[in-house]
Amino acid sequence: MDMPYLHLILNHFPIMVALWVLLAMGAVGTYSWWRMVRGSDGQAGPVWLRALLLTASLAGAGTVGFAALKGGEIVHKSQRIEAAAAGQDAVNVPREGGEERDGDRR
Repeated sequence: MDMPYLHLILNHFPIMVALWVLLAMGAVGTYSWWRMVRGSDGQAGPVWLRALLLTASLAGAGTVGFAALKGGEIVHKSQRIEAAAAGQDAVNVPREGGEERDGDRR
């Protein structure tokens, strides 16, 4: 069974995980801030809430870092970008079958 979009799904999966982790982290942060502003005693909040906020922050940093690492591999291995950085005018980028497409030579 040929699944041509499987590589696309696998490349975008870390991005979607990072998105949902950051949304959850924002919800936890918003709730923490609301609790801190609502309280008049100046306390930072209960220990469980601080631990949850720390865990969410570390998870957010980790997932965004991993998504950036995977996304960086996609861009930095491009033949066009490497050729442009080397100062070349045109680069021939063949398709998987070996033939050229219109617009591959500039």
